[in-house]
Amino acid sequence: LGDVYKRQEIVLGATNPFAGILLDERNERIVIGETGKFGETDGRVEFFSIKDGIITPQNIPESKWGGDLNRIAFVKNKVFAVISDANFNTSLKVYDLANATLKPVYETTGFSLAGISIFSEVELFLCDRDLKKPGIRIFDIESLTQKTSEPIDTGLPPVSLVFFKM
Repeated sequence: LGDVYKRQEIVLGATNPFAGILLDERNERIVIGETGKFGETDGRVEFFSIKDGIITPQNIPESKWGGDLNRIAFVKNKVFAVISDANFNTSLKVYDLANATLKPVYETTGFSLAGISIFSEVELFLCDRDLKKPGIRIFDIESLTQKTSEPIDTGLPPVSLVFFKM
């Protein structure tokens, strides 16, 4: 690869990129979900410019999200995140970068939401580990409405899922 990829240290604004590291090909950047210390709102979502080799000034702190970042997904200038609040209730929220707005998409009581993944830039798949009815929930990216009336049964409670382009 020669000089195409150069190794360099990236200094993050928070610690513990537990929530995920994703590629935003369109904008030539990496989206980083930093959880920081669990139970403290010291994490953030940051953007690393591949072209410039710097963390961009734009970031979304955990204090805005309302809890710890557990998982992130990114599509069409929207950051989706599974958040756990101070009482360990999980929710799915979306932050629209174009108009700097945060909206709840799906909320639960208890620590039941886990992985999220985007499919074909039109659907978001959410792992719901509810003890009585675990499975996969599907949401429309644009309208933020749930397309499934109840979770799709996966046998065991799902933790994560990944889609690959072929």
